[in-house]
Amino acid sequence: MNISKCAICNQNKFKKTGVVQTSVWERPNLKSLKRKNVSFVLAKCLVCEHQMLIGDFTKTNLNNLYKSSSQDFTPQVVTENPQINIDILKSIEKYVTRKKATIVDFGCGDLSLLKLIKNKLGRVRKVRLIGVDFVKPPYILDGIDYFQANLLEMDKNNRFKNLKFDYGFLVHSLEHILQPRKLLTDIRSLMNEKSLLYIEVPDNGLLDVVNLLSLDLITPQHIQYFDSDSLTSLITSNGFQLLARDSKITNQIPRLKMIVKKKSNIYHQTPLSKAVDRIEKIIESSANIILTISHHHQVAVWGIGADLDRMIKLNKKLKTKIERKELILFDSYLWGKKWFGNQILNPGQFKKTRNLKIILTPLAAHVRKDIFKNATLMGFNKDQLIDPYQ
Repeated sequence: MNISKCAICNQNKFKKTGVVQTSVWERPNLKSLKRKNVSFVLAKCLVCEHQMLIGDFTKTNLNNLYKSSSQDFTPQVVTENPQINIDILKSIEKYVTRKKATIVDFGCGDLSLLKLIKNKLGRVRKVRLIGVDFVKPPYILDGIDYFQANLLEMDKNNRFKNLKFDYGFLVHSLEHILQPRKLLTDIRSLMNEKSLLYIEVPDNGLLDVVNLLSLDLITPQHIQYFDSDSLTSLITSNGFQLLARDSKITNQIPRLKMIVKKKSNIYHQTPLSKAVDRIEKIIESSANIILTISHHHQVAVWGIGADLDRMIKLNKKLKTKIERKELILFDSYLWGKKWFGNQILNPGQFKKTRNLKIILTPLAAHVRKDIFKNATLMGFNKDQLIDPYQ
């Protein structure tokens, strides 16, 4: 797969910021070993500023990258450093309140995190532990299920069809993924309204304050280079709500951590949606005002446009009045044309009668103000002009 679009905003406007180079074994089955140079462009998106590698990430090339290096490019999650373990456990223990829970580690590696959770939480809570990774399991542990699967193809795997988890982990895996947005979408489909997902990636915003010689973070195996802004943008634009965020250096690894939940599908009115509803009610009320006044006076509606058309859709009786020519149509620009069979008149040439009431239909206040001014200049009295929106 040739990566040419930003993983965050899907745009293809990049600025080259560097080159990441490595080598892979060329025909490793031969007795005489030889390595082949491979390089990828490190690029910065000019739209959202996310940084990522651009290049030919075919399945073959990815396999060669992983098979040709003896280095472990995934920072250890469970280590001899107790602080790292404590941080992770605190992150989940704060939220793990149910006695029964399904916990899934996406990109579980050697199962060390699930083993830690099993030892700490399994004693007091009944938990189902599931590890997911694309390689064969290094070993099988009692009490831990292992799903061998490509993280980008979970939607095609029947083992995930009816799975819903309570707590999920995506720890130092997202940076390896060609399509992180798809992975998060698939994970989101496995969540319910109360599910929580813990995400941890290298924080590339902190690389300038750590000793790069002790890190293996700049590598073609790391396709995405997140910082707090880019990961937050990816998370919040993908149907998640951010609950907690932290960034710190532990064991010489800059770690960006987030706890997220699925955004609720429950509809909550916002100030904007309330305003839209209010406008609809005002337009409908204005249509009713026109009908009421027309029972007692000769009525002209001034302004044949979208707002009057909306009134008609909200109150069909108004359309009937126009078709029967029981309403006079005024418009300074459209006069001479017909609407629903009714001739639109030039208000400046209309014979002035005291019984005539003129309803100003445009919703925009400045347009009604101009009509009011022009109407008085044409000789209409102010008490004939009615603003239905006031």
